[in-house]
Amino acid sequence: MILIMAVTTFTVGLLMDRDHVKSRRQLIDSHQASTAISLYETGGSKALRRWLKQHHRLNGRLTFLVNSQGEDVLGRPLPPPVVRLLQDDPDKPGMNQKRRHGVVQMVTASDGGRYRYVRMSAHPQPGGRPGFWHSGPESLRGGIFLLAIVVTGLISYWLARNITSPIRQLQRATQQISSGDLSSRVAPEVALRKDEIGELGREFDRMAEHIEELMSAQKRMLRDVSHELRSPLARLQVALELARKSVGDSGKKEHDRIEKEANRLDELIGQVLSLVRLSTNGSKLVKEEVEIEGLVQQIAEDAGFEAGSQGKKVRLTKSTCGTLAADPELLHSALENVVRNAILYTPENSSVEISVTKRADSVVKICVRDFGPGVSEDALSHLFEPFYREADARDRTSGGYGLGLAIAKRAIQLHGGSIVAKNAEGAGLEVEIYLPGVQ
Repeated sequence: MILIMAVTTFTVGLLMDRDHVKSRRQLIDSHQASTAISLYETGGSKALRRWLKQHHRLNGRLTFLVNSQGEDVLGRPLPPPVVRLLQDDPDKPGMNQKRRHGVVQMVTASDGGRYRYVRMSAHPQPGGRPGFWHSGPESLRGGIFLLAIVVTGLISYWLARNITSPIRQLQRATQQISSGDLSSRVAPEVALRKDEIGELGREFDRMAEHIEELMSAQKRMLRDVSHELRSPLARLQVALELARKSVGDSGKKEHDRIEKEANRLDELIGQVLSLVRLSTNGSKLVKEEVEIEGLVQQIAEDAGFEAGSQGKKVRLTKSTCGTLAADPELLHSALENVVRNAILYTPENSSVEISVTKRADSVVKICVRDFGPGVSEDALSHLFEPFYREADARDRTSGGYGLGLAIAKRAIQLHGGSIVAKNAEGAGLEVEIYLPGVQ
């Protein structure tokens, strides 16, 4: 827009009454030349000097009347620009206009003498008022050009703000939804706009509301189904105990299998309820100051005791003191889920390594590494999704349900942290947890 306005203004300035301005200037110069020679003939040098003095003051011009010998009739020395201008065209009659220099007008006195009327543009003196405002149509066009750029720039800035500001607000709302805040909506001033951006904002709000309703319905369904499954599961376990007592050792193998599957189902229901509870009641955390070194040490000892029966170890390779504002039970459960998941996949006679470090910005980093087969690069971004298991290395034979890491991720996020997974150098999987520490 600035370019269009600038080119338009410049073009109009060039085409604006050029011929008229030129003819008018020629007429004025011709009249002034005749006046100068007439005053010189009738009043001599004194009258000409008085007129030239007044003419110079009003019009900002340097004017000379040069005789046939090339001398100023008032005896003034000719400036070098005047000498060069006279040398360029010493004898040609009529007007010879030199841009940015001046005009030479040939005139003839009543006695037949030939004179040259020279008008030069005045140059501003040091410390004087600039000649920009007194230099004629070119400077006027330059002023219009500059004013057009300034005005157009301000208008363009306002238009850009008017367009980009609501788009940025829409972008922020999109980022909030992608991070899990489904209640995010665009600002009211965007939704109330009557243009296409306002229509886009209203459509975005309708989409976000629909997604929020779907996710809420899904969570309610998971919660309700899990609660409903608890009752028949409890009755099944009671019936199993009664069957054991009634038949004795007969059918022991089948009874043990039923009990194992019932326990697995009970564990699955518990994890589903935990995930739903974290997704809906995250704001109800009860936080207190927790020493991360002691918490991780306790998890490593408990997990190491259980891993020992499988020929595996859990080692705390590096530990740094740090304090977190956290819900102790929830954070303990999240970290324990990550460590137990690592124990499942690390091979026998190997270890799960845990390290705790604190960065300069007080962020605590907890790294849990196993030495198992790892996962494919495509699967890394899906490990923290509910019920996700990679088909090859991490399948149902591990005994997991694909909920442990999802629960851990949600718990870490509720504490203002983040969790990522990557394949370790050599072999295994590394899970890195970042939690904001107390300054």
